Amino acid sequence: MHRWKWFSPQTNQWEIMDEITYNITGGRDAGFRGYTYKSNMVAGRWEVNVLTLDGMVLGVINFTVSHDNSVPSRNLVKVVL
Repeated sequence: MHRWKWFSPQTNQWEIMDEITYNITGGRDAGFRGYTYKSNMVAGRWEVNVLTLDGMVLGVINFTVSHDNSVPSRNLVKVVL
């Protein structure tokens, strides 16, 4: 599962925005891969926790989202890892 969290400057805490499960099949010499998609992103600090179904944390990815005003006809965001 991917647990998508956003840091709220108002509460000064991480808020869970989504918990998305996904299937992993097969394998590679370098390990396994999985991915999820998230829409309705809010600008700010984000964290995605990679969890097993039992709740064990396998990894954490931190990044920042900001609005990209260079393309006025779309509501795009920029992700900085």
